[in-house]
Amino acid sequence: MDQMVNINIFAHAEQPNQVAKELGCEGIHGITRDKDIVKRVIDDAKRRLSNENWPQKYRNMFDSVEGIRILPVHMHPTGEVTMNNVVPGSDDLPFIGIGDALHALPPWSGMSGNYALVDAADLASALLIEQQQKSSWTPNSIATMLRGQEKKFLQRTEDRRELGIRTGNFLNGYKSSTAINDFDLISRFLGKKFQWNDPKAVKLYAYLRSLTLLNQWDNYGVPLSKLEQ
Repeated sequence: MDQMVNINIFAHAEQPNQVAKELGCEGIHGITRDKDIVKRVIDDAKRRLSNENWPQKYRNMFDSVEGIRILPVHMHPTGEVTMNNVVPGSDDLPFIGIGDALHALPPWSGMSGNYALVDAADLASALLIEQQQKSSWTPNSIATMLRGQEKKFLQRTEDRRELGIRTGNFLNGYKSSTAINDFDLISRFLGKKFQWNDPKAVKLYAYLRSLTLLNQWDNYGVPLSKLEQ
């Protein structure tokens, strides 16, 4: 029986829009099987693993790669920048953006999906309130209400956007330059060396280890014996 394996490589870059260009994939949609491009990606992956303690069987998987696809993760700029780049003449139009259409965020922790649901619920409530307070709707009154909702939706995602920026900088500055054997996430978060007599450090350690154990226990329905083969 033929088998197919998907290998996902997550990479952070200060200028993500340049990634496709650097890999020679600019303008390509879907999966490319160009041998030169595929070889370039495989060579880069092997180079990144060369100083790490990865089992050889995992390194060998890259030799069977036949095609690659770039799936970029986008994040909109700050709310202030977004509001300053509104299409001229669109303020009076009775439409609204919610979720990623208005404030795209990285998919970490389900932020994008959660905010989209909250936006939709708040928008429905705002429309009901508008209907109760006014005897009749007009395009202008609806547009005014929608602009206010958009501003609120943007403002409440600002801290998540800042968190995304800080996380990206952390990954680019620390993870990309540190061998996996030397990777000390807890000390990095704490800003100091981990010590067992530090209650805050122990609490963080316990939290991260619990996530690891839960993931190992569940494993997305795949038995560990299968993963180790």
